[in-house]
Amino acid sequence: MGLSFLPALHVRSEVSPETGDVAVLTFRKDRFTRSVGLVWRRRSAHGAVIETIAEVVRPIALERFNGLVTME
Repeated sequence: MGLSFLPALHVRSEVSPETGDVAVLTFRKDRFTRSVGLVWRRRSAHGAVIETIAEVVRPIALERFNGLVTME
């Protein structure tokens, strides 16, 4: 037996509810949050590429993980 605190996106991608061998419970809704940022140096030669990646990732994250992800 054991207990783990895992990010919701990880649980959603790795834990199959069909098998029934792992119980997934929410923990005090909206109590744990994590911010993830995409940053780069102003003089980076890859700034435009990184901005393009962000433009691709944002709508996909909002569509596929609606309710789990909040964009700031």
